Amino acid sequence: MKLYFLSIGSNIDPHRHIPHIVQLLCSMTPRLFISRIVATEPVGMLSNEPFLNLTAAIESQLSAAALKKELVAIEHQLGRDRSDPLSKVKNRAADIDILFALPVGGTRAPADLPKEPYVRPLLLELLAALNIGPLPSRPALSPGVPLYLDRRLIGLTPMALRFASGGLHTKPATTKEYINE
Repeated sequence: MKLYFLSIGSNIDPHRHIPHIVQLLCSMTPRLFISRIVATEPVGMLSNEPFLNLTAAIESQLSAAALKKELVAIEHQLGRDRSDPLSKVKNRAADIDILFALPVGGTRAPADLPKEPYVRPLLLELLAALNIGPLPSRPALSPGVPLYLDRRLIGLTPMALRFASGGLHTKPATTKEYINE
């Protein structure tokens, strides 16, 4: 079992698509950990539509290639065509990338964390919430964007999510929940 760290973004109706992406990811894993959700300016895009971005950690037994296929299927379901030569610069309802993987219970993050300003602070926040380190100092983050998933508020702080009987269950993403569930 590995813990895959993901970068997630949307700039087409992101207030609707981000909760949908999170819900689809929850259906793939016993637990999903998410950072806060922040609004960011597009980088290298054809338009100026702002993104909502977050990072997530998903437990999976899949290989990285198999998980990537599942993530591309989610993007495709929401209208993204990665075969389009301009897909990297066009607006998108879903952009989901694997950043790296650690064994479940791993205690170190790789030395080469992403540098992009729309990923790095969120990733550092999530790694710190899960007590995975050592970590460089965390830059300040803008306030989280409140969104609703299954009538539960997400987006303001790191959270652990899981769907079980009775619907969505949420907890703060802390070391205790990470180790003991």
